[in-house]
Amino acid sequence: MNVDDKYLGHKLLKPKSRIASFDELIDNCRSRLQGWMSKQLSHAGRGTLIQSTLGSMSVYFMSCYKLPKAITQKLLALQRDFWWNHNENEHKMVFLAWSKICKPKELGGLGFRSPEKVNEALLAKLAWRFLTHTDSYWVKLLSARYLQRHDFWTVKKMVNCSPVWTGILIGRDIIAPHVCWSIGDGSLVKIWTDPWVPFLPRFRVEGSSLDRGGLCFVSELICPNSRLWRLDLLQKFFLPHEITAILKIRLSAEASADTLIWMLTPTGDFSTKSVYKSLLQGEPAHSESSTFSFDWKRFWKVQGISPRVHLFLWRLLHNAIAVKVNIARHGTSVDTCCRLCYKSEETVEHLFLHCEVIKKVWFISPIGLRIDSPGITYNIADLFNIWLCSNDAQDVFKLGCALLWCIWKARNRVMFDNSEFNIGEVVSSAYSLFLDHSSCILTSLHELPIGASSSTEHPTWCPPPAGTLKVNVDGAASDKYIAAGIVARNSEGDFVEGRCFFDGDWHGTNGAIEAEARAFLKGLELAHSLQVSSVIIEGDSQLLVSYLLDDRLKYPWRIRSIILDCRRLMSYFSNISIKFVSRLANKSAHYLAQYAVSSTNGAIWKGDPPSCIVSHLLTEKPSLIN
Repeated sequence: MNVDDKYLGHKLLKPKSRIASFDELIDNCRSRLQGWMSKQLSHAGRGTLIQSTLGSMSVYFMSCYKLPKAITQKLLALQRDFWWNHNENEHKMVFLAWSKICKPKELGGLGFRSPEKVNEALLAKLAWRFLTHTDSYWVKLLSARYLQRHDFWTVKKMVNCSPVWTGILIGRDIIAPHVCWSIGDGSLVKIWTDPWVPFLPRFRVEGSSLDRGGLCFVSELICPNSRLWRLDLLQKFFLPHEITAILKIRLSAEASADTLIWMLTPTGDFSTKSVYKSLLQGEPAHSESSTFSFDWKRFWKVQGISPRVHLFLWRLLHNAIAVKVNIARHGTSVDTCCRLCYKSEETVEHLFLHCEVIKKVWFISPIGLRIDSPGITYNIADLFNIWLCSNDAQDVFKLGCALLWCIWKARNRVMFDNSEFNIGEVVSSAYSLFLDHSSCILTSLHELPIGASSSTEHPTWCPPPAGTLKVNVDGAASDKYIAAGIVARNSEGDFVEGRCFFDGDWHGTNGAIEAEARAFLKGLELAHSLQVSSVIIEGDSQLLVSYLLDDRLKYPWRIRSIILDCRRLMSYFSNISIKFVSRLANKSAHYLAQYAVSSTNGAIWKGDPPSCIVSHLLTEKPSLIN
């Protein structure tokens, strides 16, 4: 075998130097950049290439091995030099620290990914695949080699272990705080070493004593017939707060497979993006004197601005524009006097707002802004904030952005082409740019597919067909409780049965969807208890209806057992329909859920409805409506 032989881009025989083994990656990135350097690319174009092409070139290497820090630093330097359009060996004039540029967009950066953090995130993905693809040959091979006498979560790195196994262990340490088992039958989950209690720190139990009673798997803590937790074992081997946390884990009525869940996503599905975000959040925050309050999310969401102009505005807000004062700060001898008014130094704030010539541009533009209004001191960030915070000022913001761009272009023509600064031409060009971008937005909106019409929905409750039971359900939630209301009626609109549910000890996130899920489950249980064969279940949560009807949709992992029980009950009916209706057609269930909240209790009514919904039942009764 030759030392240069490769498989899927990797050398089969590694050089003694770890850094030398990745030289080819650096050379490939450098050669690709040199081809781009010769082209006149805007910052927006360079940013796109950095995030798409450059990032993808190293992904395959990063997915298997921990890259040496020297390599990730070289990759970072290549990205930085390309962004500022510099060669590696020439003097660099940069106007903003790279660390600020790499911040997430919502924090004022451009979201360029750190090669080191991307490498760690991809190794986390490798560790996740090792945990979840247990039937794969590569997993069996590595397990046989390194996990014969050890548990995956506690095994330590061995001397001279393979680079791939080293990468898996690095990934394991990254994912460890965010992995938890969702209990199905409990047969795969080890009680004392695996993370399986989402309401405990680190999701693990410690136990009340060193005596484990021979218990090994979570399945031993579950009664197979009732599908309930065995309180006798919990009270014997666990601490009080652990018992409370375990009892909060809802078990489905029928045993299912245990599932490994990723706690950083609502659905429990692993994503490299969520790992990368958590790694960034784990970095220490540095206080910066230049930090200012600005709504970056709203800034980036504005449509009707070209990417080039949008990025120019971002640089403007960061004072990263090559105005004369900024150039002089880099040690370059330059006349800092403004070429438009010859009265002040050319700073960002002066050039775009306070120059006597520019004031006229703002005033005669359709915005009609008076920069020199008495008692008001404008700066660019404050002006943007004012426009962005008002929905009515979106067009003003976009026109203002067009003006800033055209001012900059006109200033450059004065500087480099010795042209005259024509105020009317600047305003006219800005307005034309604004109209062009607005027409693009209108065109894209016209091309959007039209959604399903809601005209078929009934604004009020409608009775079911003869022989069919209709059950309306609704949920209510806060950060401390969840509740549900259930109302069953026949084809005559007569009240058959009602129930309300209340859980005052609930603590978690996204309570609204869990409350709606509980409501649908209680509705199905009610219909099943009445032994009907044909039933319609209606609720005003379109999302929950979609979860129940479409097996392809990913639902939040917290409601997994509820969804499984709902689908099991749905299979018992010969004719069942799950429907989404508006709140107006679901009033009775809504007010019964509110009753559960106010009374902080559950209840059941048969034959005679509770007083809180009598008026709604009467107004919706078909005989009275007709």
